[in-house]
Amino acid sequence: MPRKEQSGAEQHRQAHEESDREEGDRELRRRLKQTQPFESRAQEAMLSLMVAGAAVEQEVEQACARFGLTASHYNVLRILDGGPEAGYARGEIIERMIDRGPDVTRLMDRLEEQGRGQVG
Repeated sequence: MPRKEQSGAEQHRQAHEESDREEGDRELRRRLKQTQPFESRAQEAMLSLMVAGAAVEQEVEQACARFGLTASHYNVLRILDGGPEAGYARGEIIERMIDRGPDVTRLMDRLEEQGRGQVG
């Protein structure tokens, strides 16, 4: 079956997408101070997600800090707020956490001491 020829508009769109992709590649390499091209599109995509995730995490931490909290504090308080009045057992809170850091027990103790949350 003969291949359908692309219209001028389609060729222009593809060229523009390729140019944007190359600029994104250069910007990510510049951000990571990486001089060599990426090994694959998959590696570039993974690193792009990691950089974006770190930027979002930093924004969340800054937003929480305005209230004297960390993102982990917020995570526990979010769980407690949506739970039963008696609260959850510590193990249940840990199972429901988005990020399960190693100091969760101390974190819950601090929240209780500050009167910010009651762990069942």
